[in-house]
Amino acid sequence: MLIVVHLKSGRGVVERATRTAQASVIRAFVAQVAAAGDDDVLVVGDYNMIPDIDGESFDALNPDGFLRELSTYYTTGGAYPAPRLFAFVTMLCATESGLTS
Repeated sequence: MLIVVHLKSGRGVVERATRTAQASVIRAFVAQVAAAGDDDVLVVGDYNMIPDIDGESFDALNPDGFLRELSTYYTTGGAYPAPRLFAFVTMLCATESGLTS
């Protein structure tokens, strides 16, 4: 299953809380899909989350390490490419089998 997301942007307290809530909903949906027997899941999109800053949101998205993450943050040495002229995938999360299938 492919799931495309675009989480709330912004660095303020309200925006971060919104992203954390959104991440929790995504995680619950992925768990529901996996429980129904589809464990090949890719969740792609613009999460608007920075690994070193948005730990609470990352924890909400992946509290038990079920998902694996690939982010442009890591492939660019901790910096995002700028300017962003076009929409592009900034992060991918997948179940273990989704990455190896």
